[in-house]
Amino acid sequence: MQTELSFYRLLNETINFIRNRFQPIIIICFLISATTTPILNHVFDKQLFQQLSNQSLNVVLLQLLKPAMIYMLINFMTQAVILAVIYNYSISNKFNFNLILSRLLPNILNLIGLSLVCACLIVTGLIFMLLICSVLNLILPIQIMNLLISTVTIVVMIVISIVYLQFNSLIIEPSTKDFFQKFIECFTHTLMYWRLTLPMFLIYFLAIFVLSHWAVSITSLMINIIYSTIIMFANIFMICFLYRLNMLLKNQHKTH
Repeated sequence: MQTELSFYRLLNETINFIRNRFQPIIIICFLISATTTPILNHVFDKQLFQQLSNQSLNVVLLQLLKPAMIYMLINFMTQAVILAVIYNYSISNKFNFNLILSRLLPNILNLIGLSLVCACLIVTGLIFMLLICSVLNLILPIQIMNLLISTVTIVVMIVISIVYLQFNSLIIEPSTKDFFQKFIECFTHTLMYWRLTLPMFLIYFLAIFVLSHWAVSITSLMINIIYSTIIMFANIFMICFLYRLNMLLKNQHKTH
């Protein structure tokens, strides 16, 4: 029996999991994308940004509030469905609509809680960053300051994305742990097992970067749906990788 944890073992088991359920997973991704992409394209149309180009900051924020709320709602629901689908196919090879439906509300609540905590951390971090930048601005040239701010912003975005994905993998299956216990466990896994997950995260972020760069020139609705499907599939693969790590760690703890 193989007990040693390694990146290649996790990758191989994730590939096997996805390969054995590829058809239903890709169909679900396509159906979700075909439903949500037209809505988001309508909400964030080019006319909206053209109308806001000459408006004041307050007007822009107010006008973007409704689209942002719609985007977050769709994102919560989509991600909740994805997590429920992963759980469904982790315990059964058959699509179980009732099982998926039963997992939607807990997933949505956890995702909303995560977003609120991350928002608080980001606001707190921005305050400290502004204070530090105000001091460094007196010492460093403007070019170095811009490079420093850009670097910190990218690092923070990557860290938040990692925490988001790790947390997603921890709420897939039902648990007696409360939200904050899962949140602490998320940080623990991120720090303790970064050597196992870092290669997969690098591949994931590189793929997202390449796809996003390509998506800038997309104007066709159908191509947009295909792009969204690919992004969703990559998201599922990354979460399945982390979920498999959680399962192996849990099994190891049971055997000790």
